Amino acid sequence: MEDVVIHEGIVRSSDFTTYLIPGAMDLPDTISSACQGHEDTGPFGMKGVGEVAMNGPLPAIANAVDDACAVRLCHAPLTPERLLAELEKMSWN
Repeated sequence: MEDVVIHEGIVRSSDFTTYLIPGAMDLPDTISSACQGHEDTGPFGMKGVGEVAMNGPLPAIANAVDDACAVRLCHAPLTPERLLAELEKMSWN
């Protein structure tokens, strides 16, 4: 949902009104499970894993869109507007 426009290293987004941050209502129900273990480098022997979960879904969804629509979207977020714009470009060819 977040979309900060950067061109040649300069932030071109005028303000945060277009920077949509997901809220609690945008998240699916989750279940947290505790695992036994100890991580020497983590605080109190704990280890975080939440960041790793974002590495796979975005490319997988982009590939699914490409598979379904023959449109390769290479920049997040994958919005309906971006998909429609690419589909319109294809219709002119």
